[in-house]
Amino acid sequence: MKSLSKFLAIILFNFVLIGNSQAQTKQQTIVYTDIDNFWVAFDSVKTTTDSLKQLNILQRLYVDKGTPGLKAFMQAKGYTTEAWLDCIRSYPKYWASIRPKTLKIKAVNKELDPYIAKFKKTYPAFKPGNIYFTIGAMRSGGTTQDDKVLIGAELATGDPEVDISELPANTQNW
Repeated sequence: MKSLSKFLAIILFNFVLIGNSQAQTKQQTIVYTDIDNFWVAFDSVKTTTDSLKQLNILQRLYVDKGTPGLKAFMQAKGYTTEAWLDCIRSYPKYWASIRPKTLKIKAVNKELDPYIAKFKKTYPAFKPGNIYFTIGAMRSGGTTQDDKVLIGAELATGDPEVDISELPANTQNW
């Protein structure tokens, strides 16, 4: 989780540099709902081999239930239901190994507090935005959009224990 904390610090720093003019004075909100919804959809997709049913399941259980953060991440990175299904089908070992790491991410909330406090002290005009932990289609570990910090947990939580053997050779050293 230390690498995730460092990654989030970088994202927060970019958030400050880009500016968050639309954010109002408010408490930091960290949203994890998309991670839970993804794994429900993931498990349901595995119950059928019919690709149309799988797409419908992903749409209904993940995309349609998505937070504003997931919707923003989809827009920013061009994610589609088809892209998620392709990733799920192509990299089963990766998903099996990354799942427990994404499910532990809620514990990172307390680890963020010192970074946020440091930013507030260093940048008095800092107005925290919402942080959304989502599961993307393996294109981005994170980005910002307006007052949102968007984290692709399927990449951001990766470490040497994750099984990358199925990934294309040119992506195994991300």
